[in-house]
Amino acid sequence: MSLKSSALSKILGIEPVNPRDFIVTQGCAPDNVRANSVTMVTRTEENLCALFQNAPADVVVIAPTGKEAEAHDLPQMFFFMAKPRLGFCKVANCLIPARIPSGVASSAIIGPEVILGEGVSIGPWTLIEGIVEIGEGSQIGERVTIQGPATIGRGVSIGPGSVIGQPGFGFETMEDDTSVRFPHFGRVILGDGVEVGANASISRGSLNDTVIGNQVKIDDRVHVGHNVTVDAGTRIASGAVLCGSCRIGKNVWVSPNAVVSNLVNIGDRALVGLGAVVVTDVPAETSVAARPALPVGKRTS
Repeated sequence: MSLKSSALSKILGIEPVNPRDFIVTQGCAPDNVRANSVTMVTRTEENLCALFQNAPADVVVIAPTGKEAEAHDLPQMFFFMAKPRLGFCKVANCLIPARIPSGVASSAIIGPEVILGEGVSIGPWTLIEGIVEIGEGSQIGERVTIQGPATIGRGVSIGPGSVIGQPGFGFETMEDDTSVRFPHFGRVILGDGVEVGANASISRGSLNDTVIGNQVKIDDRVHVGHNVTVDAGTRIASGAVLCGSCRIGKNVWVSPNAVVSNLVNIGDRALVGLGAVVVTDVPAETSVAARPALPVGKRTS
């Protein structure tokens, strides 16, 4: 896909320095600039002249505010923003076509109780069964399994190989030491705009629901246990494990391979460090690290 550079003012909501009209077809790194591309500078200490003096002219650069004076003698088209990385995302994502075309692949198996919204995409070899409702514009990748009861919001993306709605890991021990599985009557609820990566698993609730809030982003190979609640805007990186009945607040960052123990509460805007094991509640806006995780200071970003 491509965009006219003159159309980017509408996307970003600001006017450029050195406005010109050319076609933008790709994103690239600032130290490897290619023609007809968009790139970004995120650090205020970067020297724009050093980066772009010898670069092609038909390039859009999104840079931090305060660097405007450096751009006037350069040939590229510049947009200056407080959050250049966000601006780059807004533009570059318009250049990427939809991952899966709308419709249901011929090899997918869709149960009779499944309700699909308008524009839903279902990839090859995917199985969806039970009472499941999928909101409009959602994209379900290849070889995904969704077992109802489950409610999936609008604009949800689920990556290849993920399993949604499998009963959680819960047992009681009988007098002869044999195990009896704890029954699971709850649902999985995914809010609008949720993204689930490849080979992730989200267990349905036992007596309560497992609830993933709007705009939560879950990376590859993450496991979410039964009865877990994850509030809006939280991001969970690869390999993390959220054990049963824990609650994760809004806009939390959970780092790769972190573990949050069952029944633990993580406050809004907290940060769980790389590989941390969290066994006690974490206050809002606090960073924790280590095994077991200990407070290391206030979260600053």
